[in-house]
Amino acid sequence: MTGARARAFLAHGAGLAAGSLAVAAIPFLLGRAAGHPPAWALGALAVFLAAVSAHLVRLPLSGSPWRVPASWGRIGRIPYAAVFGFTLGTGLLNALSSPAFFLVLAWPLAASGWGSVYPVFLAFALGRALPTGTMTLMSGEGSAAVVRRFRSIATYLFIGESVLLMALAVIWFWR
Repeated sequence: MTGARARAFLAHGAGLAAGSLAVAAIPFLLGRAAGHPPAWALGALAVFLAAVSAHLVRLPLSGSPWRVPASWGRIGRIPYAAVFGFTLGTGLLNALSSPAFFLVLAWPLAASGWGSVYPVFLAFALGRALPTGTMTLMSGEGSAAVVRRFRSIATYLFIGESVLLMALAVIWFWR
Protein backbone atom coordinates (compact mmCIF):
# COMPACT_ATOMS: atom_id res chain seq x y z
CA MET A 1 0.00 0.00 0.00
CA THR A 2 1.45 3.34 -1.00
CA GLY A 3 1.79 6.22 1.43
CA ALA A 4 -1.00 8.21 -0.22
CA ARG A 5 -3.31 5.19 -0.22
CA ALA A 6 -2.49 4.50 3.45
CA ARG A 7 -3.23 8.13 4.40
CA ALA A 8 -6.53 7.98 2.51
CA PHE A 9 -7.43 4.74 4.27
CA LEU A 10 -6.62 6.30 7.67
CA ALA A 11 -8.70 9.37 6.79
CA HIS A 12 -11.54 7.04 5.79
CA GLY A 13 -11.26 5.21 9.14
CA ALA A 14 -11.21 8.46 11.09
CA GLY A 15 -14.29 9.60 9.18
CA LEU A 16 -16.04 6.30 9.96
CA ALA A 17 -15.35 6.71 13.68
CA ALA A 18 -16.42 10.36 13.70
CA GLY A 19 -19.65 9.63 11.81
CA SER A 20 -20.51 6.72 14.08
CA LEU A 21 -19.92 8.69 17.27
CA ALA A 22 -21.88 11.68 15.96
CA VAL A 23 -24.87 9.44 15.27
CA ALA A 24 -24.53 7.72 18.68
CA ALA A 25 -24.69 11.03 20.52
CA ILE A 26 -28.16 11.95 19.22
CA PRO A 27 -30.15 8.97 20.55
CA PHE A 28 -28.03 8.91 23.72
CA LEU A 29 -28.94 12.52 24.51
CA LEU A 30 -32.60 11.82 23.62
CA GLY A 31 -32.64 8.82 25.95
CA ARG A 32 -31.05 10.83 28.73
CA ALA A 33 -33.58 13.68 28.29
CA ALA A 34 -36.71 11.55 27.85
CA GLY A 35 -35.87 8.70 30.20
CA HIS A 36 -34.30 5.47 29.06
CA PRO A 37 -36.64 2.72 27.87
CA PRO A 38 -36.44 -0.57 29.78
CA ALA A 39 -34.02 -3.28 28.64
CA TRP A 40 -36.89 -5.60 27.68
CA ALA A 41 -37.91 -3.08 24.99
CA LEU A 42 -34.50 -3.60 23.36
CA GLY A 43 -35.02 -7.35 23.74
CA ALA A 44 -38.35 -7.15 21.94
CA LEU A 45 -36.77 -5.08 19.15
CA ALA A 46 -33.92 -7.62 18.90
CA VAL A 47 -36.41 -10.51 18.49
CA PHE A 48 -38.27 -8.63 15.76
CA LEU A 49 -35.05 -7.72 13.96
CA ALA A 50 -33.81 -11.32 14.24
CA ALA A 51 -36.99 -12.40 12.44
CA VAL A 52 -36.35 -9.76 9.76
CA SER A 53 -32.73 -10.87 9.40
CA ALA A 54 -33.76 -14.54 9.13
CA HIS A 55 -36.25 -13.56 6.40
CA LEU A 56 -39.21 -14.69 8.53
CA VAL A 57 -40.67 -11.18 8.49
CA ARG A 58 -40.50 -9.02 5.39
CA LEU A 59 -39.51 -5.45 6.03
CA PRO A 60 -38.06 -3.34 3.24
CA LEU A 61 -34.86 -1.68 4.44
CA SER A 62 -34.15 0.57 1.52
CA GLY A 63 -32.20 3.22 3.39
CA SER A 64 -31.28 6.54 1.90
CA PRO A 65 -30.72 6.79 -1.84
CA TRP A 66 -28.14 9.52 -1.25
CA ARG A 67 -24.52 8.71 -2.06
CA VAL A 68 -21.32 10.72 -1.74
CA PRO A 69 -21.01 12.17 -5.25
CA ALA A 70 -17.92 11.12 -7.17
CA SER A 71 -17.56 14.75 -8.23
CA TRP A 72 -16.60 15.56 -4.63
CA GLY A 73 -13.37 13.73 -5.39
CA ARG A 74 -11.95 17.01 -6.65
CA ILE A 75 -11.51 18.12 -3.02
CA GLY A 76 -8.61 15.66 -2.89
CA ARG A 77 -8.14 11.99 -2.19
CA ILE A 78 -7.68 12.28 1.58
CA PRO A 79 -10.53 14.76 2.29
CA TYR A 80 -12.81 12.72 0.00
CA ALA A 81 -11.89 9.51 1.87
CA ALA A 82 -12.71 11.22 5.19
CA VAL A 83 -16.09 12.53 3.93
CA PHE A 84 -16.91 9.13 2.45
CA GLY A 85 -15.93 7.46 5.74
CA PHE A 86 -18.02 9.90 7.78
CA THR A 87 -21.03 9.18 5.58
CA LEU A 88 -20.61 5.42 5.91
CA GLY A 89 -19.99 5.82 9.62
CA THR A 90 -23.34 7.45 10.20
CA GLY A 91 -25.13 4.43 8.77
CA LEU A 92 -28.04 6.77 8.04
CA LEU A 93 -26.95 8.55 4.88
CA ASN A 94 -26.59 5.39 2.82
CA ALA A 95 -28.26 2.09 2.12
CA LEU A 96 -28.99 0.13 5.29
CA SER A 97 -27.65 -3.33 4.70
CA SER A 98 -28.48 -4.84 8.06
CA PRO A 99 -31.51 -5.04 10.34
CA ALA A 100 -29.08 -5.10 13.29
CA PHE A 101 -28.20 -1.48 12.55
CA PHE A 102 -31.58 -0.46 13.95
CA LEU A 103 -30.71 -2.17 17.22
CA VAL A 104 -27.34 -0.44 17.26
CA LEU A 105 -29.17 2.84 16.72
CA ALA A 106 -31.66 2.06 19.54
CA TRP A 107 -28.97 1.04 22.03
CA PRO A 108 -27.96 4.61 23.02
CA LEU A 109 -31.58 5.39 23.91
CA ALA A 110 -31.53 2.74 26.65
CA ALA A 111 -27.87 2.93 27.69
CA SER A 112 -27.28 4.38 31.12
CA GLY A 113 -23.91 5.93 30.29
CA TRP A 114 -21.79 7.05 27.36
CA GLY A 115 -19.14 4.54 28.36
CA SER A 116 -21.41 1.71 27.22
CA VAL A 117 -22.37 3.48 23.99
CA TYR A 118 -19.18 4.60 22.30
CA PRO A 119 -17.55 1.12 22.18
CA VAL A 120 -20.57 -0.24 20.31
CA PHE A 121 -20.39 2.55 17.74
CA LEU A 122 -16.64 2.27 17.36
CA ALA A 123 -17.15 -1.47 16.75
CA PHE A 124 -19.77 -0.53 14.13
CA ALA A 125 -17.21 1.76 12.48
CA LEU A 126 -14.58 -0.97 12.60
CA GLY A 127 -17.06 -3.38 11.02
CA ARG A 128 -17.56 -0.89 8.23
CA ALA A 129 -13.80 -0.38 7.84
CA LEU A 130 -12.81 -4.05 7.64
CA PRO A 131 -14.22 -4.77 4.17
CA THR A 132 -12.79 -1.55 2.77
CA GLY A 133 -9.38 -2.19 4.31
CA THR A 134 -9.32 -5.81 3.22
CA MET A 135 -10.25 -4.90 -0.35
CA THR A 136 -7.59 -2.19 -0.35
CA LEU A 137 -4.93 -4.61 0.85
CA MET A 138 -6.03 -7.43 -1.47
CA SER A 139 -6.47 -5.53 -4.67
CA GLY A 140 -5.02 -2.07 -4.38
CA GLU A 141 -8.08 -0.45 -5.90
CA GLY A 142 -10.94 -2.82 -4.96
CA SER A 143 -11.20 -4.99 -8.06
CA ALA A 144 -14.52 -6.42 -9.17
CA ALA A 145 -13.43 -9.96 -8.25
CA VAL A 146 -12.77 -8.99 -4.63
CA VAL A 147 -16.09 -7.14 -4.43
CA ARG A 148 -17.90 -10.22 -5.82
CA ARG A 149 -16.18 -12.39 -3.21
CA PHE A 150 -17.29 -10.09 -0.40
CA ARG A 151 -20.84 -10.02 -1.70
CA SER A 152 -20.98 -13.82 -1.86
CA ILE A 153 -19.78 -14.06 1.76
CA ALA A 154 -22.17 -11.33 2.90
CA THR A 155 -25.18 -13.25 1.60
CA TYR A 156 -24.68 -15.75 4.44
CA LEU A 157 -24.04 -13.26 7.21
CA PHE A 158 -27.77 -13.08 8.00
CA ILE A 159 -27.46 -16.39 9.87
CA GLY A 160 -24.91 -15.04 12.32
CA GLU A 161 -26.76 -11.76 12.58
CA SER A 162 -30.00 -13.57 13.51
CA VAL A 163 -28.25 -15.65 16.16
CA LEU A 164 -26.52 -12.60 17.61
CA LEU A 165 -29.78 -10.64 17.73
CA MET A 166 -31.51 -13.51 19.57
CA ALA A 167 -28.63 -13.74 22.05
CA LEU A 168 -28.92 -10.02 22.74
CA ALA A 169 -32.69 -10.41 23.18
CA VAL A 170 -32.13 -13.09 25.82
CA ILE A 171 -29.66 -10.87 27.65
CA TRP A 172 -31.99 -7.88 27.65
CA PHE A 173 -35.08 -9.84 28.64
CA TRP A 174 -33.30 -11.19 31.73
CA ARG A 175 -31.45 -8.00 32.60
